[in-house]
Amino acid sequence: MHPAHPLEQGEVSLGAGFSAELAATPSAAGAPGSAGRVLGDAAVPGGLSPWLAGRIGLAGSNEAGLGYTGRALRVDARHAFALGRPTLSAGIGMSALLPHRREEQAANVSGGGVDVPVLLGLRSDRDTYAAWIGARGSVELLRGSRQIELEPGSPSSELRIDDIDAWHACAGGLAGLRVGVRYLYAVAELGASMHFAGASVGEESVSLRQLGLAPAGALVGRF
Repeated sequence: MHPAHPLEQGEVSLGAGFSAELAATPSAAGAPGSAGRVLGDAAVPGGLSPWLAGRIGLAGSNEAGLGYTGRALRVDARHAFALGRPTLSAGIGMSALLPHRREEQAANVSGGGVDVPVLLGLRSDRDTYAAWIGARGSVELLRGSRQIELEPGSPSSELRIDDIDAWHACAGGLAGLRVGVRYLYAVAELGASMHFAGASVGEESVSLRQLGLAPAGALVGRF
């Protein structure tokens, strides 16, 4: 959630806000506890999450950042190319998907991923506002396990442990706007992505295809 223009060398930004993942098309994930629902909750969990991030400007029109979204920790680096008034930036990010247990699914999943964002943006001469559009693709590998009671409701029921081995890829676009003064900015961004995922959950194989919307907003300070 940043403009295409990078920070100046040594400049730092810190931000806090929210991010969300909303299903734009109905999900056929299945009933709670099913393999399809386990995959859906692991790959595209949906809902509202906190967003915390910090960025620092580096020499040579470069920038690095660290962010937290409730689901993952992400580090990234990018380089900006001046195209006259517009600026193009391209980067790469790596995410650690934090262990996440969904009690209704009796599943615990974690993993890692890589993403490639490209942004094209404009800003005003005094940097009062900045606007950008872009594209982003990502791939994640997920691992975990699911517990199933063989005799639900029985106090002596045994548990079966199913391994979860999954992948998740998405590609889409985004648009953002930042408005403010020298030290404090309001930022809003909306992304739309097509999600593709597949998994083996125990002896079952399932897949998922879903269009998602990702609104986000934050207040960002720059120093």
